[in-house]
Amino acid sequence: MNAIDKVVQPELMNIEQMVKQVCARIMPGRPLDQWIAVNPFFNWSDRTFDQVSEDLSLREGGTLWAPASYLVEQLKSGRIQIEHIEAAARELGFDVVSASELSTNLMQQNGPLDRLPLLSDVLTETWNLRAPFDFNTQITQQVSQLCGSVFDQAFSLWKPEQTISLFEHWKRSLQENRVLRQSVHLNSQIWRTVQGSAGALDCIARLLPDLMGEDQSAVLYLHVVLARLRGWASWCAYRDQMQPEGRLLEQLLAIRLAWEALLDDGQRDEGSVWHNWQLSWKQIEAIDREAAMKWRRLAQHALEHACRADIFSALSGRVEVDSGEKTARLVFCIDTRSEVYRRAIERLDPSIETAGFAGFFGMPFGVDQSWGGEVTPHVPGLLTPQALVKSQLSESLDSVERFRRLPDLPGSTFTFVEALGGTYLGKMIQRRLKRAFHAESMVQVSPDIAELGDLATRVQWADSILSGLGYQSDWPKLIVLVGHGSQSENNPLLAGLNCGACGGQTGQLSSSLAADLLNDPEVRQALRTRAERAVDIGSDTVFVAALHNTVTDEIRMLPARLTPPAFIAQRLVKLKSVLDVARKDVLFERAHLLGGGNGTDLPDRAQDWSEVRPEWALCNNAAIVVAPRTMTRGVDLKGRAFLLEYSAGDDVSGDTLLACLNAPVVVAHWINLQYLASSVMPKLYGAGNKTLHNVVGGNLGVFEGNGGDLRIGLAQQSVFDQGRLMHEPVRLNVIVAAKADFIAKTVLRSPKVAELVRNRWMAVFSWQDGVFERVIP
Repeated sequence: MNAIDKVVQPELMNIEQMVKQVCARIMPGRPLDQWIAVNPFFNWSDRTFDQVSEDLSLREGGTLWAPASYLVEQLKSGRIQIEHIEAAARELGFDVVSASELSTNLMQQNGPLDRLPLLSDVLTETWNLRAPFDFNTQITQQVSQLCGSVFDQAFSLWKPEQTISLFEHWKRSLQENRVLRQSVHLNSQIWRTVQGSAGALDCIARLLPDLMGEDQSAVLYLHVVLARLRGWASWCAYRDQMQPEGRLLEQLLAIRLAWEALLDDGQRDEGSVWHNWQLSWKQIEAIDREAAMKWRRLAQHALEHACRADIFSALSGRVEVDSGEKTARLVFCIDTRSEVYRRAIERLDPSIETAGFAGFFGMPFGVDQSWGGEVTPHVPGLLTPQALVKSQLSESLDSVERFRRLPDLPGSTFTFVEALGGTYLGKMIQRRLKRAFHAESMVQVSPDIAELGDLATRVQWADSILSGLGYQSDWPKLIVLVGHGSQSENNPLLAGLNCGACGGQTGQLSSSLAADLLNDPEVRQALRTRAERAVDIGSDTVFVAALHNTVTDEIRMLPARLTPPAFIAQRLVKLKSVLDVARKDVLFERAHLLGGGNGTDLPDRAQDWSEVRPEWALCNNAAIVVAPRTMTRGVDLKGRAFLLEYSAGDDVSGDTLLACLNAPVVVAHWINLQYLASSVMPKLYGAGNKTLHNVVGGNLGVFEGNGGDLRIGLAQQSVFDQGRLMHEPVRLNVIVAAKADFIAKTVLRSPKVAELVRNRWMAVFSWQDGVFERVIP
């Protein structure tokens, strides 16, 4: 029986609904200039972490659990102890086994399970009996090159017609490429069907009934199809988020499905490619993956118990500190890299206190870039800018910035210097000698706070900042708002090392605008005289903005609109001397992870054109502690924790905790899952080898080499060192200094956060009187 004679399944009657269901699972990526870490499985959180991990092995050939070989290493090294195995077994309802038994069982399950195949996979196996030819590679290359040209609006000399859809572009490209059509022996009848379809959705509706087997799930099959172009799917999801009417993800799915149909010769007899594909699909789908990967699941949970035990032990060993007069407060973005710095500063000078704040300092704005006519968000990925400010670039700096973007051309990064040769030599030498943020050469002063809105709006913004800082009557005389940013050359993924809360930008503008806003006399007067919750910031309290360079570990004070009084200038001089010594301590602590020594050579990474690992960034992140600094001061968390200031005693309503959960905790969760995914599934959710990167379309993303799918996630150099995994792949531990029932009630007020917690995408703990209690709403 020919497939065209089949009766259409009832679930195929609503193709549009199914396509939406498949596309809704794809998490949007971001362009390189706004690249931030995201949880690529955020849209799967309606299912448990372990269920998705098993399902991914079926759909895509990878899991969210660490590789068996890595887990065996942790067992043999003693990282995972019997008490961790026992705790994991109780949690999962498994029998307890010894470490040696678990290692043996893991090695027996060491091989990957086959993923569900496409017809093109089976055709490749059949074809290779005659001559090597990988249909999937050819399809990916064709679609990827097309997407690169269609979406490139920055640097191409030739641009495709902009009035037709991506799907129409693909049909034209295949129509014009007769050699490709003939070389892969496309089904001419299907080609006429594709050419005659009214659009992407119509094409899917026409092709799907013919391709599928009677017992196949259409949604599952379409997901497997779309997953073969996960990089471009992520990009299309981003574009659809910006312009939903474009429906680009739907078109990409139609293109990839059409390729499967075009390779189908229409034969359905026993021994045909289609028949063999169906047999293979059923055999692989029938595997009991829960049983097949039981031991990896147990070992993964045991590893997480081991990590958690370390964090709990460190927090339980905190020391009381003198609560004398404070000469300054440094408010850092809640980045794991600032945990190391905060520890060093407070150890050197107990009169200086530090605090943690969301990196955008409660300033949800975007920047209108005068050199590109673009708006760059300076907000976390879940938020949208509430105000627009103008870039402060001059005409001369505009030209400098345009030249600086030359490395974003195709054939860039490690091949760029070869192309320009001696022409770029002077610029390279200049960069080696000058240690400064690119952002500092781009933005001379922060925009005028008037651009944020009228006085009432500015007061609301200021109140939001003060809420995060904690309303108080005894403000320190000097408060420094410390944003952060990274610095490196020849690095298309640089934005991912900057501040995720600032949309992949540095925290310079956010901290500068916040300081200007809180120093403004009009704003202060309005805060002081308002009827509800008046806040009196003393006239002798000054806010100063600063920027932490996470590669050189220099903290630099940023230009201020108001000249600080003499006594504040004196305190800044003293503070700088403390920071200089703290910097040496921080560099020394980082040095053993980056080649040893005392760390004095680490800043050179910022100017080294050939450096593939300027810093480890947020590698090894494992927790976020939402608590007063008094509970974590003096604790060595080894740069693995985000530290967010929070006082439950001042939060009777739970509104402040809710804000912490909805923004900083979710951002930390995104970072955590991005690093985990790039560690355990580097080929699927990592960006590959940085030395092979070529930038696509100016800022769309990167290819590894000259083609293939658009790569997403972190480069292998960000989580691996010479093949050794440097990031411990564990889920985020959220530790809140509040009562368990209070936390549970607050979590339930945020449906998405409640879903993440309930389905074990992160673990939430109440921390009270030295006791840690897991909270599951």
